[in-house]
Amino acid sequence: GPLKKAATVLRGVWKTKYVEIRRGIFSYWEDGGSSTVRRKSLPLRASVCVCRAVKMPTAMIHSRGAVFELIVDGGARRLWMANSVKERQAWIRTIHE
Repeated sequence: GPLKKAATVLRGVWKTKYVEIRRGIFSYWEDGGSSTVRRKSLPLRASVCVCRAVKMPTAMIHSRGAVFELIVDGGARRLWMANSVKERQAWIRTIHE
């Protein structure tokens, strides 16, 4: 389903991505409307994956969303925004399964 991902360069900018979790892989992509969609994939093995709720300053969130972070294999911290706290908890639960 859709989630918003924090831009790595511009603070406070969130881009909508389409996310799928299948067979232990977290994949996301932009809906470019073309047949050449570039997916990015992250492995979700418990030993190398950190996923937890994050409180953000309201200045960084322009809409009423609930943010969580995903760090895989000690790599970059990726921030994701769900539409509600309930939805965020569902994503975190699914990632940890």
